[in-house]
Amino acid sequence: MTVYAEISLYPLKTTDITQHIVSFLQYIASQNLHVEYGRLSSIVSGECSDVFSALNAAFERCCDQTAVAMCLKITNIAPPALSKE
Repeated sequence: MTVYAEISLYPLKTTDITQHIVSFLQYIASQNLHVEYGRLSSIVSGECSDVFSALNAAFERCCDQTAVAMCLKITNIAPPALSKE
């Protein structure tokens, strides 16, 4: 089953926020999952077990480096992308 996860990651107690977010998303992408990068949140899609496994590992890796908060929404159905028209 394919799932879609909207993720917002908030590294805390660090001055290099971008580094932690990029590292988090690069790890997830390295797990053969589709990542749509956004300014406020990113979308990850793939097989359910693969998404959960990658999110778990990426979160633990980030937590080993700094305090972090993550907001996550997951669905097994996603609407079609909006057009700019």
